[in-house]
Amino acid sequence: MARRRARVFLFGAQALGTLAAVALFAFVPAEPGPLLVVPIGRVPAHVLLATPNSRLLGKGPWRGSLVMRGDAGLFWQGLRLGLVVMRGRATGCATGESENAQDPNA
Repeated sequence: MARRRARVFLFGAQALGTLAAVALFAFVPAEPGPLLVVPIGRVPAHVLLATPNSRLLGKGPWRGSLVMRGDAGLFWQGLRLGLVVMRGRATGCATGESENAQDPNA
């Protein structure tokens, strides 16, 4: 009986780990583009502007959030700082850019 419980526990842990990995990589940007940066803790979103290849596009939809142009490096840096960084669109935010606008710096 104890072996069966151990197998069920291991299967559940593996399934949970797989789901967490899939959920995490769903947010990782595959190519440079607009990213929504949401501060969760005390670190403000604007600290990521010091990261190379990042550019501010405008305010995000939530208090303290920003929309930036960046790549996967911005995602991992934000994760280390305790910021939620996810792929986003510039439309619907206070960026003044449309989703199909051409970026001269891209």
